[in-house]
Amino acid sequence: GGWWQWKTVAGVMAADLHRERETAWQHPRGVGVAVHRASMDTVLATLLSLARLPMRQLQLVLNQSQGDIFGLTRLQQGQCPVISGATIPWLPPRLSAAPSEIFRNRRQLGSIENEKPSPTTLTPPTPPTPPVMIWYEHLSKAGGTSFCKLAKKNMPRKEVPSYYCMPSEPGGRLDARVGQWDNEQLANYYLREKKTLVSNEWEPFPQQRLKMQQYVSGTKQPLLLLLVTTLREPLNRLVSAYRFWGVLHNPILQKPPPLRRWLKRMEARARRDAASPSGIGKGNITGRGDFIAHVGRPNFATWKFSGGALPLPRRILGRYSRRRSYPWAQEEPLWREPFETAVRTLARFDLAIPLEELSKHTGPLRELLGWSHFEATQFVPSGEVVNAVATAELPPEDHDQLWDDNKLDMVLYNWVRAMYLTRIYCSM
Repeated sequence: GGWWQWKTVAGVMAADLHRERETAWQHPRGVGVAVHRASMDTVLATLLSLARLPMRQLQLVLNQSQGDIFGLTRLQQGQCPVISGATIPWLPPRLSAAPSEIFRNRRQLGSIENEKPSPTTLTPPTPPTPPVMIWYEHLSKAGGTSFCKLAKKNMPRKEVPSYYCMPSEPGGRLDARVGQWDNEQLANYYLREKKTLVSNEWEPFPQQRLKMQQYVSGTKQPLLLLLVTTLREPLNRLVSAYRFWGVLHNPILQKPPPLRRWLKRMEARARRDAASPSGIGKGNITGRGDFIAHVGRPNFATWKFSGGALPLPRRILGRYSRRRSYPWAQEEPLWREPFETAVRTLARFDLAIPLEELSKHTGPLRELLGWSHFEATQFVPSGEVVNAVATAELPPEDHDQLWDDNKLDMVLYNWVRAMYLTRIYCSM
């Protein structure tokens, strides 16, 4: 194949992997090289083989100066990292472009309330096109506030919910918990409020959104969703969550806990919430759950996109145990199915944005949504903008433990980065 010959990565020594990669890359490459997408089964097999690796070997194959299994070094240099005609084993099947085209055309025509278009806009399409709404899956401390502010810069304000892009209840909660709604509720909200963007922060991604066939009353058209999210380097996201929830908004501001203790407390809260019948992600509209509990849990993104199915890691008991949990590589029966669900879900998203790439590469967002204003792409809802770096916050032993605890998210994050940059520098 055009990519280095794919083997089960767990059985390939790092030197062999590096040699195979370099052999496959001895051909001309560049921007716009034509590549082929893989089947979803191939994508799953590829990412599962990475998730199965022990921590040190996974770090090696993800390292851009060694294994660089996703070709991120070349991509960050502005090159498509494979030869023309190659099939990339982690690049999922193409999604329909129709919802994006409809959404962008409506932006040119005016708002959804049929405002009079300018003489230079396009002729309204006939027959009537289905309504389209952006569903933004917000991972806490991964750029959600930035995305919402960009939406307000690029869309009519009346089409964007005012409270951090989250729907509100009339006379009720500011955050109406759109992640707990069924598809019919979402379609009715569109009809009633004429909002074309909603954000789901606290609940895991509701899998029923992938089967959004609910018709909007009076239109005889289904409500189409454009699925968008942002991901952040997992350990840096955890450090940012600690600084925000554990320090800035800690109820005992005089003495915030150190990072390691805060993570332990948050995991304990997540375990209690997961055991509660009214916990987050249980679909109980009357039970709000501990909405902050899960922001500090390991593999937060995998939990989110698995629909909340990923369990917390099993902990090793014993006073003298140096490790605090069993390695994920030994726990495949617990994580395999939720991880596969998370991969399939992210593959269905129209755009998954690595936060670290957004300010440098806005092209995919321009292409998908027709947005053009990207000033100040890093915001925070309170406090100052801070770039959290986990390596500066943790001693090496704690950093390695945290890395291993979050290895599923490490695979997802690096995969998302590669997909995003491949979208820019390769032709598909």
